[in-house]
Amino acid sequence: MAQNKEQLEKLLHFIERLVNEPGNEDFANKLRQMLCVPSPFVSTDNSKLIEIEKYLGLDYLLDSASSNIDYSFVADDYIREQLISDFREMLRYRYGVRSHKIDFSEYCRYAMLQVEQLINYFYQNKFSSNEEVKCYINQNVEWAQQENAVPATKLSLAVKLSAFMRGNNKKTLDTLNYVRDVRNEQSHRGIGDSQTNIIDYRKKLITLGLPLNNHGEVNWYKIKDDEDLMMKYRSIDKGDYRKYCFLLWYNRKPFGDVIDAIRDIAGQIKDKLKE
Repeated sequence: MAQNKEQLEKLLHFIERLVNEPGNEDFANKLRQMLCVPSPFVSTDNSKLIEIEKYLGLDYLLDSASSNIDYSFVADDYIREQLISDFREMLRYRYGVRSHKIDFSEYCRYAMLQVEQLINYFYQNKFSSNEEVKCYINQNVEWAQQENAVPATKLSLAVKLSAFMRGNNKKTLDTLNYVRDVRNEQSHRGIGDSQTNIIDYRKKLITLGLPLNNHGEVNWYKIKDDEDLMMKYRSIDKGDYRKYCFLLWYNRKPFGDVIDAIRDIAGQIKDKLKE
């Protein structure tokens, strides 16, 4: 015989209170067994739990991590905090906190966010007019002569970076340009089948008889005093060769070189703003 609906509703509410009350876990589990309902706390692979705890713990530590790049010279509080925030996010991709995998491309993207903000900060605080910016660019970048005086924010990062880095550490400039390439590749077509491209181009260099260093690049020290090798080097398309060098660099995933380059340019900006 069917029971009174109102009484059944009251019984359900009573059982719900019993199930949710601390100390009644055994009763709740037996009730689930009787009704063939799985426990909400499904057993999970312990290794997975440990892995999740590791990532959550690391992410928590990075939330308050101090930047080991000196941004103390940045007077604008918002910009300084944004630089530190982007540095922390960069580390998250370095240690695999995001998506539980190490991602060099995203690491480079957040590195370039810092570089671009630093460069813009330099131009905005070093020069008092667009005309001064134009003169600075024209004095330092022969391939990017400016006819009109425009705000620094209207100039490409490549131009601003090249002007700033003229006569400075070539390795830093090369690294930052590669980081910029990674950011641009992300926005467009991606890196592609880099390994195949590397192998094919390396064979071409070897066929020409050009000596290579341990990284696979043309060994400059072995060709600079050899006219025959220099002629062969000059014969190769520099755009294709630069792309090859970029792919070699990208495959190495030089996390440390990227941080060193940001630290170097931040230090230079700090010094030049004092002049």
